[in-house]
Order: sequence, then C-alpha cells, then structure tokens
Amino acid sequence: STRTFLTTRLASALKQKAREATGSSPADVATLQALRARSAEMHLSLYALLESDEDNAVRAFEQAVAEFDAAGMRDRMIEVLDRYASTKVTGQWRSTALFELGRACQAAHRYTDAISAYEDLIQAYPRMPDALRSMVPLAECYLVVGAEPKAGAAVLREKGVALLESIVKDRGKQQVFAPTASEYREGLYQLAEFHSRMATGEPSDHVETAVAYWEDWLALFPDDARRTHAEFMLGDGYRRSAQLVGK
Repeated sequence: STRTFLTTRLASALKQKAREATGSSPADVATLQALRARSAEMHLSLYALLESDEDNAVRAFEQAVAEFDAAGMRDRMIEVLDRYASTKVTGQWRSTALFELGRACQAAHRYTDAISAYEDLIQAYPRMPDALRSMVPLAECYLVVGAEPKAGAAVLREKGVALLESIVKDRGKQQVFAPTASEYREGLYQLAEFHSRMATGEPSDHVETAVAYWEDWLALFPDDARRTHAEFMLGDGYRRSAQLVGK
C-alpha cells in the first residue's frame, strides 16, 4: 500500500541520516539519539503495517530494536521486546527477542526480569543458538541475585554454579560447548571468579577450586585481554593456599 511504501522510505531515510550524522558535542550526540529514536519508532510502525508478511515484518522489528539500543532507549527497547515475546508465541524471531530482552534487562540491573526471559528461552528453545548463548548470562544473573542477603539466595547461587559447571564439565559424546567456544571461555572465567570471591569469606575448598579453574583458563586462553587479571587472581590463590597449608 501507499502507506507502507511511504513508511518504508521514511524509515530508511531516518536510518541513513543517523548513519551520516557526525560530531561529538553534546548537541551532536543529542541530535543523533533523536534521529535513532525516530528511526526506531518508524521501523516499529513499519513492523505493524507488515504484520501479514512475517519475514519483512521481522526485519523491520529487528531494526527497530537495534535503533532503540543505539539510541540508549533501553526501557523502550525492553517494552517492545517484552510485548513481542508475550504476544508472538510462535513468531520466528521470538527466541532472539527473549535473548535480547534478557540482555537488556541484565544491562539495566533488572536481574529477576532477565532470569525470567532467559529461563523462558531455554525452556522453549533448548537447542536453539539463542538458548545456548543465554546460558552464561543466566548463570551470571543467578549469581548476582544469589549474592543478595535474602531468602532463596543460596538456591540461586547453587543454580548459577551448576549451570556454569554444565558448560565446562560436559565431556559426553554430544558435547555442546567445545573449549574453543566463547560460552566455554566465559563459563570457565565466571567459575574462577565465583570461587575466588567465595574464598574471601569461606576459604575451605574454594581456594583450591579457584586455583584449578584459573590455571585451566590461562592455559586455554593465553591471549585473552583479561590475562593480567587472571594471573593476579591465580597468584592470590596460590598465596591463600599457602596460608591455609601453614595453619
């Protein structure tokens, strides 16, 4: 229709104008954000017009989400993603919408909402790429909420550790994450960090576990930008271990 054609042209023009925007002054940044916000809303309008054409509608919706993200409009982004995930239960982009919803909520420190999105994703689409790449972020959210002094925190902490261990200790014939996978790298790193934190208040076996995980991580990923931090944490683990032996 004419309306769809004009909305498509306007959405594309706004997106292009945002791409061409230059300058770094506060006024320039504000202008760019305003352009991206208008582009996002226009792509959202286009999505509504194209609803009967799912492939093109999804492309318009995905672009709207990207523009909201680029504009720093996280609350609006969460709102539209939540609506899509709730209403398009058979939509072809629902798994990605849930992942992006979880990611946005996590970035906004809305960890309980992030957990809900990630759990829904893993339950509904257990072997989809979006579900697999949500496992480490979900574990991170469990550990953050599990560190809070409230009822049920310990259970969430245990769930976070178990989820990370399921990634790095999976050695079956149908291993999901090879050591070369980014999820394996992050899972091992988060486990090492967790046990290092726990060793501060509860030494016991957390020190030795942290040392083992840091050693494995450094051996597997020597070129990672976090190597200096990992080496420091490993050295601290050795120091704590020596202190425990001397007691």
